[in-house]
Amino acid sequence: MPPLPDLKRRAREMLRPLQDKLVARGAAPVQLTYAAVGLSTAVGAMIVVIPGILPGTHAWLVLLPAALAARVLLGILRDMLAAEQASQTPNSLLLREIGDALSDILLYLPLALYPGMPAGLIVGFVALGLCTEIAGLAALQIGAGRRREGPMAMNDRAIVFGIVGLIVAMDPSAVRWLPWLLVPASALALTTIASRMRAALRASAPGTDARGNGD
Repeated sequence: MPPLPDLKRRAREMLRPLQDKLVARGAAPVQLTYAAVGLSTAVGAMIVVIPGILPGTHAWLVLLPAALAARVLLGILRDMLAAEQASQTPNSLLLREIGDALSDILLYLPLALYPGMPAGLIVGFVALGLCTEIAGLAALQIGAGRRREGPMAMNDRAIVFGIVGLIVAMDPSAVRWLPWLLVPASALALTTIASRMRAALRASAPGTDARGNGD
């Protein structure tokens, strides 16, 4: 599998024609943030509602990894638009952070209500994910840049939940094995929090570069 930076570069090349069309129409990066939140809301609502309408049907959960892939592409396209328009204002950055957090909550937490899911582990993993982003933002308070280190950053958590959706869609009985995925993922989230805190302290030291790592 190609490394993540290569995948992102290829995604940018693939999205370049769409970016040009959006620029020509005067689209703003914040509109893509709204689109991501709307997508997460729609799929999260389906996760809550469909089991009551179609009990015993699970194959439709492939929509979860599909929605997560779409969210990642929307995020890349949003960053491309922001770079093209030089529109990284404090307001747009604030909306980006809030939008990303909302998207995570609206898309992931409904899985805790899905029949058979390990609800406590899902809620805990979502909470730890939010804490990793808080740790990244808290770095700004001590003069460091926004931290985005892994090993369990936003896109990594999307991969974990995408795997969860695929597992349950293909074999609902495998849900009992999900703790073997979610427990190590939660441990990696704790490691990520510590990693971002250490990186922030190093970056805030006199004479060091305070810029945070990119996604």
